[in-house]
Amino acid sequence: MKTFFLLFATCALLSEVVVQVESICATPNCDGIQCSPPKCTPPESVQTDPCHCCPYCAEKPLLYK
Repeated sequence: MKTFFLLFATCALLSEVVVQVESICATPNCDGIQCSPPKCTPPESVQTDPCHCCPYCAEKPLLYK
């Protein structure tokens, strides 16, 4: 029962963090900005999110250092 509660609390916390990020990042004014595709290594590390007008490279996970 305790495990279930912890899981529920963790999920609630995570969803709250996501909502906060969305509210902090009002979509920037991207009118007229030309995006060049990022050259990421590895290529699948390309990220898009509401805070950035253009796709960008994700930080490599620490495991790959």
